Amino acid sequence: MGDKKKKQWKDLKPIEKLIAYGIGAFIIVAIIAGLSGAFDETEEEKEEREERQEQREQASAEKKKAKEEEKEKKEAEKEKEVSAENKEETETKSEEKDTSDGDDITWDDLKDKDKIVGKSDKDFKELTKSKPSDVRNDVTGNWRVVTMSESVDVTEYALSYQDLHMKEDEVHFIVNFNYNTTTWLNYMGGLLYVETRERVDKEEHDANKLGTGMTLKNYRIYPDGDIEELEE
Repeated sequence: MGDKKKKQWKDLKPIEKLIAYGIGAFIIVAIIAGLSGAFDETEEEKEEREERQEQREQASAEKKKAKEEEKEKKEAEKEKEVSAENKEETETKSEEKDTSDGDDITWDDLKDKDKIVGKSDKDFKELTKSKPSDVRNDVTGNWRVVTMSESVDVTEYALSYQDLHMKEDEVHFIVNFNYNTTTWLNYMGGLLYVETRERVDKEEHDANKLGTGMTLKNYRIYPDGDIEELEE
């Protein structure tokens, strides 16, 4: 402290010195408090920063986990598709093999010669000019019915009837008023299946009744016309 300042300090009265000390102490306390507040604020900011960092890391981990789960899911689906393709390929090859193995098999090999009871080789056009019509209340849209009164065995005309009137997936009924029978014709797997039943009164007018009578005979007709009787 310079001589001038020392002299000024000495010239101060005790009370003035006390006030000067008080002001100095107050300033020092204020500075310390300020520094402490600044330090505390820095700690709070640090805690907030660490919390935000933790949240970001948690979100990143969850995102990574979701990506891994999605990847595993896609790999599982791909494996499933490959498995299905392999299965389909195996089944296709099996079917091709079965077809190849059966190239030499003919209808004659499948027939039960002891049960061949006749030939379906007569022309349905010579029997009647009637044509099949839709069946009332038929929910399938594939049923057709034709009526006749001739004294004939319908199975002998069945193959000709199929060629004339039956389309794929259709089921036909031939109602014979003379014999009071209803013959059910259904084409499946290259063969014509014929079932003769007792006619129910007015069944030709209602799909809910058509073909519900008691079964009398069952037949299978081969492409060459052979009629094979089936067990009921």
